Amino acid sequence: MHPDFQNFTAPTIEPAPVPKKRLAGRGRLLAGMGAGLVALAAAGTVGYLIGDSQGGGSVETAAAAAVTPTVSYTGPAAATSTATYTRPLTNADFSLAVTILDQKCFGSAGCVTKYTIDPTFNGSSYELEGRSIQVIYRVEGGEDPQIGNFTMHGKTATLSKSTTIDTEQGATLTATVTNVIES
Repeated sequence: MHPDFQNFTAPTIEPAPVPKKRLAGRGRLLAGMGAGLVALAAAGTVGYLIGDSQGGGSVETAAAAAVTPTVSYTGPAAATSTATYTRPLTNADFSLAVTILDQKCFGSAGCVTKYTIDPTFNGSSYELEGRSIQVIYRVEGGEDPQIGNFTMHGKTATLSKSTTIDTEQGATLTATVTNVIES
């Protein structure tokens, strides 16, 4: 062993004292609610015994006569909810706009109109989190109605960039949701 290390002793490291924690806002709320429930149970029991010893009155009457403690919370605001929505989505939850991108007309033969769908979800975006949805729609205003669809994974919609339909010159295209399928 090296002579400099013959009398070496490793220093002792003491753990830092752990400060006592005060109950956080939620803990205070729960403690207050627990105390309120105990007080309510005690008051109900006393009321029952008083009513029973006087030979009359029901448990409901005795409990109603007891004082009910009030629990209030004055701590910081509750955390934002991350609740998962499970209500079924309906056709009315989506609005569709049709944007005409290009139109080539051939006289009396009609036009070939290139369009895209611009979907809008009418509910809260939180309702879409974690969900996979297929939206089926119908485009009208062309020579024949056209059925299309797009998918949504969470808040992201995946649809074709453009689609074509045969129309008359100056036709107005509209899209209506016909079905919403969740997978």
